[in-house]
Amino acid sequence: MAVNLLNEAELNTYLGQIAFAGETPPKIHHMITPEDIRGQETTIARFMVYKWLCQRVRHYFEKYQGHPFLEPVDQSTPDLPAWALRNLSDHISVYRFCKDKIPSEIKDTLQTVSDVLYFKALTYLQKHQKQTDTKKDKAVFLRTDYLKMKNRPGLQSIETVLSEIAQKEQAKELQKKSLENVETVMTFPNGVCFVRLKTEKALVEEGFKMEHCAGTDIYYYYNPPDEETRTYSLRDKSGHPHITIEVRGNAVTQCRGRRDTCPTPRYLPYIQQLIKHFDWDIQSDMRAIGLIKQDGIYYDIWHLPAGLIIHQDLDFSRVPWEKLPDMSQITLIGNFTCHRSKIRSLAGMPKKIIGNVDCSSLSEITDLTGIAREVSGFVKIRGCDALISTKGCPDFIGDFWDLSYCAKLSDVSEKPKHLGGLIITEGCVNLALKNQTDSGKYHLIKQKSDREY
Repeated sequence: MAVNLLNEAELNTYLGQIAFAGETPPKIHHMITPEDIRGQETTIARFMVYKWLCQRVRHYFEKYQGHPFLEPVDQSTPDLPAWALRNLSDHISVYRFCKDKIPSEIKDTLQTVSDVLYFKALTYLQKHQKQTDTKKDKAVFLRTDYLKMKNRPGLQSIETVLSEIAQKEQAKELQKKSLENVETVMTFPNGVCFVRLKTEKALVEEGFKMEHCAGTDIYYYYNPPDEETRTYSLRDKSGHPHITIEVRGNAVTQCRGRRDTCPTPRYLPYIQQLIKHFDWDIQSDMRAIGLIKQDGIYYDIWHLPAGLIIHQDLDFSRVPWEKLPDMSQITLIGNFTCHRSKIRSLAGMPKKIIGNVDCSSLSEITDLTGIAREVSGFVKIRGCDALISTKGCPDFIGDFWDLSYCAKLSDVSEKPKHLGGLIITEGCVNLALKNQTDSGKYHLIKQKSDREY
């Protein structure tokens, strides 16, 4: 309930001096257009604060009834207006506001609230001004009572504004304490930064916020702490983590997003800049980093030079992408792995792989178009639920060819020109139906290769 003041106009004048730093508030219409704002953002923002204070401060003063700056009046006071006489007759208090007696702590509170509201109002005006400048229709009306709107619960009273201020101060204090456990190692222009986690407490906090195992017992079981292990966290300007990187010696061993997922593409430039800055090797999680390092040179996996010979394994398992990078003009001396991902096609694989290929549990591929033309080791295409045919299969497979548990596979008419092992089709229901025994039971299909065993 608002305090009843005999001289409310004097209070409003006082509030105008707070909002306008001693100046008299101008008269501004309730509804304004962006054209009215142009060049007047500061004045209008202060006016919005003034109107808000006039609406809310009398409610705030309720808890100060009996304080000297709220002087009670009674029926003996001369020239009382009719509303004041009615209130006094109904035993409802009426006061006279005495600005000279208002304590300094209340003045400071009102000034603090005024400053906070000013920046909120100014942001509102600038945001809509910018949006309007990009539109043809500029006849959009804005409300000068924006700060009083009911859909803004944090601005409904002096108390809610103070509570919001206290929460932000508490958050800053927590962030400050958190920074005692970390060391900033790289900062970007947009406020994003990399920090090194210096303590066990920082690791535990990282694991909790990122929902992965950092700092837990299982983490230390598989990653016993030593002087060579360092952990880094990518933080936004508010201090929230988004990427966790583990480095052992001079090699990146883990790079994970929330819940151990592969980092989303928007974080790759930050990750890559950090790795290049410290000249780290890439021991694992190449797919999460988007780089490979060979002979001291970093290569972007999405822009590999034609003719490059890669002397390491490539692992694209569990990537969130729907297509592979174009590696069709490179040779891989190592193993190629790509299982349990959203890849829709094998297009982009290296044409020649001197190693093994494991593309198991790909739920989207329907044939083998795009797979390497020559594989010196084995090829696993196990458990690919959507695979229908072997169209596009390699020309050369040096060892066995595993097509087992591809339930929809019905066409294996296209085979490698050279196969060094067996074709394994165990659990391929559609193929088994075509090759039922007299008893009607499914059986394992193993086809001899051109090499005798």
